[in-house]
Amino acid sequence: MYLIINKMIYKLFSEENMDYSDIKLNVNINKFNEPELPQEKYGYDFKLNDYRNKIDNINSDNWKKVRWYINEYDFQVKDPIINRAFYKYWEIINEFEIYEEYTEKDVILHCAEAPGGFIQGTNIYLQIEYLNINKDKQIKKIEIDNSGFIMVKSKKKLNNNNYKIYTISLNKELPQYRNYNLPSYNKNIINKHLCITYGKDKTGDMNNLDNIEYINNISKVPFYLITADGGFDEGTDFNNKEQLHYNLILSEIYAGIYLQKQNGHFILKVFDTLTETSVHLIYLLTLCYKEVYIYKPKTSRPTNSEKYVICKYFNLPDKYKQEFINNLKLLSNNIRTSRNKFISFTLFDKLPSEFLLSIKEINNSLLNKQCLYLEKAIYLCNNEEFINEYDKKLEASLENRKKVFKEWETMYNLNSYV
Repeated sequence: MYLIINKMIYKLFSEENMDYSDIKLNVNINKFNEPELPQEKYGYDFKLNDYRNKIDNINSDNWKKVRWYINEYDFQVKDPIINRAFYKYWEIINEFEIYEEYTEKDVILHCAEAPGGFIQGTNIYLQIEYLNINKDKQIKKIEIDNSGFIMVKSKKKLNNNNYKIYTISLNKELPQYRNYNLPSYNKNIINKHLCITYGKDKTGDMNNLDNIEYINNISKVPFYLITADGGFDEGTDFNNKEQLHYNLILSEIYAGIYLQKQNGHFILKVFDTLTETSVHLIYLLTLCYKEVYIYKPKTSRPTNSEKYVICKYFNLPDKYKQEFINNLKLLSNNIRTSRNKFISFTLFDKLPSEFLLSIKEINNSLLNKQCLYLEKAIYLCNNEEFINEYDKKLEASLENRKKVFKEWETMYNLNSYV
């Protein structure tokens, strides 16, 4: 079953005292030229794709403006923050106390990460000395600019801070990637603590599992925290975003299992989780970690399906870890050599009924919230009066947006860091 921690956090229950001898991976792969269909038994509702299809007929500039307008947590990116991913990461690591057990001997891995919003979050969190928040509120006046954003303050360094971050992303300098408009690592996140690698084949492609294993060779130690924030532009095929990302998400999970230290944590970005393939991948994670949560950050746009699987306390015994790794590697190799556009797969003969019920209810909740925002956004985009008065509407909303930002930064202690 699952537990609703709050309206945005869903905790999937993992079995205590797991008997791994009863669990066998039985991988089955399906190769088609059509995508795997989402299923109602996992929480799918046809209205989701109906709303998405309506976006095709909306002016793209109007859609971008309205999408931003209806999300009061869609904060503008201002110096020193390099992109919106920073806000999502900062929210997650504070909401889930990711660094609670961190020591200076631990190492961090950020996958599919350029330009480096997650890296920036780790840099700031590990470089800046914790401040006494209560005392800080009494003696320090927070300076806010005219747009409602904290003005940059000097940072107080930790003594003997020798943390290490590894990162891998696609190598944009290679000829095969030059037409993809890939981001570069932002110069503000590059420092002596960061090791950028492009893997064994120098491409940075995580779907080549040799590149993941190469990271293990250079780090020498398993990772306390692994994040995987990968994604790519699916073009106009947004109804199949989930299916098109199967291989990438499989590779990212492989990285988590292969490189994670015992009791380490894993943060994985996913999209829709409405197909059998996605549900099997999530169940796999519940076997590997003591705690697994599905979380839609406040700072993630409510009109999209993006969410994060937060996995805490890796506890897969070495004997079964190797079995899982071997099976996933065979599956990955099979996918890479296939010429089919769409591939789906299952990992287990049967999933527990309680787990399936939990997935359905979680997906129902998230999908219904998403559809409410899609309905509102589509209505406003088609409302000529609203579009004509957009600038006035936006101006009228700024005070509330400043208030929301201040509450958010206080909740997640950002004002003690930047």
